[in-house]
Amino acid sequence: MGAITRTLANNLTTGLGVGGKVLQAVETNDNTHISQSNNTNYSEINTTITPSSTSSKIVVMVSLGGVSHSSTLDSAYIIERAISGGATTNIQVGQSATRNCTFLGTHNTGGGEGISAQCTLMDSPNTTSAVTYKVYGHINGGSWVLNKRGQDTTSSAGSRMVLMEVGG
Repeated sequence: MGAITRTLANNLTTGLGVGGKVLQAVETNDNTHISQSNNTNYSEINTTITPSSTSSKIVVMVSLGGVSHSSTLDSAYIIERAISGGATTNIQVGQSATRNCTFLGTHNTGGGEGISAQCTLMDSPNTTSAVTYKVYGHINGGSWVLNKRGQDTTSSAGSRMVLMEVGG
């Protein structure tokens, strides 16, 4: 089926005040089986939203439906933001570690094991230009496998990214 992007809601608010209300939501989902190397963008769920105000916040929700590995290793993920195709910014990463990431995935799993990994955060891009959010996988060897359990296709899942603009 591949990646699908759709607008979930558009201009849900009425009246003059929009502070704290969902103004629009965009979702991208993907159920293809993918094997990617370290520090690779999971481009099938890159999602773009254009805020209506510089004071808007963007709620970013990522759900990796199935993550496994080609060998025993750890994984973590970074969410990056790019405004109008410009330079990227890592969003809400840790500090003082070898890999400062937005959220952690698996820890010392075998090649046949797999779990889901998810993250929800609020970002303030301070723009009315198109903002694209991306997910990068960081692992300590091998490759990360998405939407299935290792090389086994007994269990299969889908991943998604939802962006919601909240009025400021």
